Amino acid sequence: MLAEAIIPSIIISYFVLIILQQSFFILMLLEVTNSAVTILLGNIVKNREIKSRNWLVGGVFLFIIAQIMYILAPHFNSIVPVFVGVIFCTAGNVLWFPVHNSLLYRTIPEEKRGTFFGSMSTIERTIGLFIPFISALLITVYLYPLFIVAMVLYAVCIIGYIRITNQTRKSCRISPTLQKK
Repeated sequence: MLAEAIIPSIIISYFVLIILQQSFFILMLLEVTNSAVTILLGNIVKNREIKSRNWLVGGVFLFIIAQIMYILAPHFNSIVPVFVGVIFCTAGNVLWFPVHNSLLYRTIPEEKRGTFFGSMSTIERTIGLFIPFISALLITVYLYPLFIVAMVLYAVCIIGYIRITNQTRKSCRISPTLQKK
């Protein structure tokens, strides 16, 4: 949640308009690209069984690649890395989101789900209130730390997902043997 909140769409807009000195038309093309990737990849993914850790880690890895593209854009003084970054970020979200939600529903006990998801919604709203303001202040001072922090947070997510999925696999293996005894 924090990694996504650090770079909201307003930061990308600032990045495109002020840093790369592009037009609003380019922003609209970025939104169209985002929607097109969501629709195309969503139609491909919806017919597949996506409960694999590889989909989860792959989606977060695409988020990291998107941050690298955003960092490279000012060095090349080009909008092309931003388009590639939007494609990777959107594809990562399409792959990550369903597997992430499935993992949450499998790992959280049924009696605690309402409390957990209510708390997560409150935390998400609170983060969404303050972090974009801080991000806007930071990006006006120096451009790169936001993208680097987001990459680090995504890397920590990958490690966490690998550990969580290993634990759920072990508990699923142990559970049937305990039931037999």
